[in-house]
Amino acid sequence: MLPISDKLKNQDANSGILLVNSQRQISGLTPSVLKIWNVPEFIIRSLSDRLALQFVAEQFDNPQVFLKNITEIYKQTQLEFHDKVQLRDGRTIERYSKPLWTDGEYAGRLWICKLN
Repeated sequence: MLPISDKLKNQDANSGILLVNSQRQISGLTPSVLKIWNVPEFIIRSLSDRLALQFVAEQFDNPQVFLKNITEIYKQTQLEFHDKVQLRDGRTIERYSKPLWTDGEYAGRLWICKLN
């Protein structure tokens, strides 16, 4: 996994950072991501963003709409994205995402989530 800088790691416990590479594999994260999204460690250890998203989707009233929206975000490699979503359990999560580039090539996506 890619290391996440100490500056980013020191976000408050209600914020999480996730890095996903261009092959949709998890390449870095802060531990708070697991807490915010209630994702078991074995899913993260698989490094599969798709598997993690399937798990997270079940926390929404309409999992298919959530997955469709995420798929559209990944298709738009230039897109910076920001919104707030409400989970089935009543929690609200603010999400921000932007593309990552290396030498002019799309390298993946940065996700920042914050529990409100």
